[in-house]
Amino acid sequence: LVTADYDDIKTWEYLDRVGLIHTGVQQQLNTGKKSTKSPLRVEFIHMGLLLGYVEDIIIDAVLDHPDLDLKTKHAVLKALNKVVWMQNDLFAKHYVKDVDAIEAERKQGFSKSILAQFPVPIAISLILTGLAYKFFA
Repeated sequence: LVTADYDDIKTWEYLDRVGLIHTGVQQQLNTGKKSTKSPLRVEFIHMGLLLGYVEDIIIDAVLDHPDLDLKTKHAVLKALNKVVWMQNDLFAKHYVKDVDAIEAERKQGFSKSILAQFPVPIAISLILTGLAYKFFA
């Protein structure tokens, strides 16, 4: 991320793919064949927690750096914040359903309460969020 060329579309394709591979979707290889690796599913809330934790560590490192002047620290933190939020948006792109898709499911009768579909993951996510807040805040 530090040395990436953000003017190159391949950088953005890579960041987009990072978001996709964590959704549990079966990946395809460059040859068009399905990957033999098991899909990886990391919940969106945990991706956000990780981004926040990493950003927190980097903010402390930049602010405590003795050789950087205030103007440079300010510029670095602004740039970091932009990249983190863009990565979060690329995660959301693959995790969050479009309103039209939700409405179409509702009309077809497939929509169920999120809590009814995934009670255990949601409970775990809430517990982990509370613990993360307690220990890292």
